[in-house]
This record gives sequence, structure tokens and C-alpha cells, in this order.
Amino acid sequence: MKHYKAYLKQAGEGCDYTIECGTKVIDIHAGTIEEAQIILMDIIKTEYSFDELSLSKVELYEIENIISIDMKKFYKDLSDLKKIEKQKKQDDLDKKEFER
Repeated sequence: MKHYKAYLKQAGEGCDYTIECGTKVIDIHAGTIEEAQIILMDIIKTEYSFDELSLSKVELYEIENIISIDMKKFYKDLSDLKKIEKQKKQDDLDKKEFER
């Protein structure tokens, strides 16, 4: 099975141009891109065939690799880095004050 993602954009302006209302990305697992397209058309037929949910744009992507980012670790590392930078600034200020 290959992994595909489909980008769906709802027809119309959506609720607010700044936050991309009316867009969605869905996962599809299929053996070929043709099978993925058939699955996608079935999803659109059952879930997006109503006037208020009609779509203006659909893109299907074949995904070669998927990398999950450990966001807890990322934010912890970022927080640690900010603490180190803050401490360095404070140390520099303390050193200047001491030298004065």
C-alpha cells in the first residue's frame, strides 16, 4: 500500500480569508494512484456532493516518505535554548557591570 494525501478546497470564500476555512487534507491508502483517485472520487461523492460542501479544487499527492516530528521534544529544546540565551545575556550584563 502506498500513502497519498488529497488537498480539498471548498468552493466559495469560506469563513475568513486569513485562516483558510474550507480546506482540508485527507489521507488515502491505495496500491496505485489510479486506485487512490477512485477512492478519492468516492469520498467526494459521499461527503462533498452537497451545495454547501462542494469543492472548487482537489489535488492528489503521492507521498514517498512520512516523517513525524516529536513536537514535545522540539518545544522543550526551543525552551531550553531560550533559557540559555537569556542566561548568556544576563551573564554578559553582569560581567559589564562588574568591569565597570
